[in-house]
Amino acid sequence: MAGYTPHPCKCKNCQGIITYIRNDIHGEVKANSVAQATDVLEATAWFQGRKYTILNIYNPPANNYNPAHLNDTEYHQTMLAGDFNGHSPLWGYKDHNRTGEALENISHTTNLIILQDRDSPPTLLHRAHNTLSRPDLTILSSDLHHKHNIQVLDNIDSDHLPILTTLHQPGKKANWSRFKETTDNLLTAIKSTGDDPNLICSQITEGILKAAADCISRGCRKACKPFWNTNIEQAVKTRQEARKQMEKNPTIESKILYNKTSALVKRQVKTAKKEKWTKTCENLDLRKDGAKVWSLLNNLNGERRRKNPKPLSTGDETIVEDQRKAEVFNKYFSSVNKGERAMKKDKTLLRKLKRKPLE
Repeated sequence: MAGYTPHPCKCKNCQGIITYIRNDIHGEVKANSVAQATDVLEATAWFQGRKYTILNIYNPPANNYNPAHLNDTEYHQTMLAGDFNGHSPLWGYKDHNRTGEALENISHTTNLIILQDRDSPPTLLHRAHNTLSRPDLTILSSDLHHKHNIQVLDNIDSDHLPILTTLHQPGKKANWSRFKETTDNLLTAIKSTGDDPNLICSQITEGILKAAADCISRGCRKACKPFWNTNIEQAVKTRQEARKQMEKNPTIESKILYNKTSALVKRQVKTAKKEKWTKTCENLDLRKDGAKVWSLLNNLNGERRRKNPKPLSTGDETIVEDQRKAEVFNKYFSSVNKGERAMKKDKTLLRKLKRKPLE
């Protein structure tokens, strides 16, 4: 995933969960083994001076979730998300299971709040039984509850629909007074007496864009998929429509149609990737494109892959600011530097040599 650092679970009996952290965010991920058969990846991230704890959880259907890793009653800036496979009428099931009872107990005895309810869009389409359910849950601490937005996205060639949870935190705002001053200066400098209106329009546009780049914060760019084409895009739309039709009318015919459209998307993506790779290799000229070849190989083996920065722990504090990290490193290196001691030894040896008579 472009722009993100993967942190897969490396436990011996892991079911295959993974957590991604954006490359410009300080964070670290560790596996939590307290939950036994349940896979738990605990991520700690620092963003805009705040520390967040995010737990990525997968609980197998046959396992009873044991929340032994949640031993507090009050949590701050904490999120739990994943496939819990818990049954409870609170989020639309007709029955209870032990996992659902454990989750209900968490919401009743702590300040953690389950966002899903019986009216939330279902996320799992069980193809074998043609049923819809909500095994995927999002749980927030109460201090984040009024700052969130939750949305179920379109399918990604999976029986589960992804859930996008957005936290609205105060961030870098646009400096509108500076934007006004900058645009006034740039636009005033444009000579409007020319005969070419296209040139004047181009200069005005460049001035506004330059002022915006200097004064307005920008978001992240979308990841580029070089192999993507209109055929794949149309096949994905057809698959989404087939899934919606199956959810509304779970018949054998709609199930067959959904399976066919899903297989078509996989085939289209596989073919497009193969064609893109073939074209890339054909366009390489080893006689003069040696640098491009090495760049391609380095990108493939991941040597140049950017990773998210890790916090620095000194025992007394956890540091995420680059300036503070540099100060700690400088202080440590100066304490172990042997330059001053070596200089004293050199002066002592020089005095001894001066006293020693010539032979």
